[in-house]
Amino acid sequence: MTGRTGDATAAAITNAAAHLLARHQDATVGAVAQATGVARGTIYRYFPTRQALLTAVLDQALLKAEHHLAQANLAGVPVAEGLARAVRALVALGDDFLILVRQRLLSGGDIPAFSTVVVLLERGRQAGDLRSDLPLSCQVEALYALVGACLRASELAAAGAEDVSATALRLFLEGSKQPPPGSPR
Repeated sequence: MTGRTGDATAAAITNAAAHLLARHQDATVGAVAQATGVARGTIYRYFPTRQALLTAVLDQALLKAEHHLAQANLAGVPVAEGLARAVRALVALGDDFLILVRQRLLSGGDIPAFSTVVVLLERGRQAGDLRSDLPLSCQVEALYALVGACLRASELAAAGAEDVSATALRLFLEGSKQPPPGSPR
């Protein structure tokens, strides 16, 4: 299928798959079909294998992440504003963020689309805005874990994106701010 109907169907399939895969790594094509409201055969017309569907979901998530983080213009603002923008951008990804973080854990590699966040954290460390007595990788993992936890918890609390972003940012900053001089680390 081609054209708008085909594009809309493919988008509906990948969106439903992203939603399911964010919660269940082993979601089946049948579950995706049921969530999308199409037959399994329709999914296989667009994505000949489950792996092709998974690849499409991951590609979609990467494109969205690149777009959201580019729009956030993290390099062009002070660190505190950049962190707020970064967290809002990651929260806006929703299921796509959860998928990318899971993929990152499974592959053991970094997500190139997230590199601007890592650069921002490093800039904050160098400027003294963020603590530098911890490994950068620890702060990166902490930020991603907090955003992920807040996203998953937001479903239960029915919180909006701004509330989720503010909570994740506040938790991250409390643990990442420089301790007062002379205090134990």
